[in-house]
Amino acid sequence: MLTDKKILKLKEKIVDVSKFDSNANLLKLLGDPTCLKILYILSMEKDVCPSDLTNVLHLSMPAISHQLSKLKQMGIVYPTRMGQMICYSFSDTKEANFIKKLIETTVL
Repeated sequence: MLTDKKILKLKEKIVDVSKFDSNANLLKLLGDPTCLKILYILSMEKDVCPSDLTNVLHLSMPAISHQLSKLKQMGIVYPTRMGQMICYSFSDTKEANFIKKLIETTVL
């Protein structure tokens, strides 16, 4: 059984719910098979364009764009303009590196 002191310490540590919300949203993304496939491809190749993803995954451009938008919003991927096209790569954030490592150790 937890002492009152330990309970107080735990309460203090979970006051910032934004971290929990952010992590929950990240885990929701990982629960989407389309998103996982995109992340898998990005873990293998750098600077992948949405049109490349539609060709590999046989999905519509809106479906790909929707997932990329979510990943960009979470800071997992970043866009790079290459001429007229925008291509995506993994960001160099703690969350992105965690996901990349997770994919490399579980899927590859």
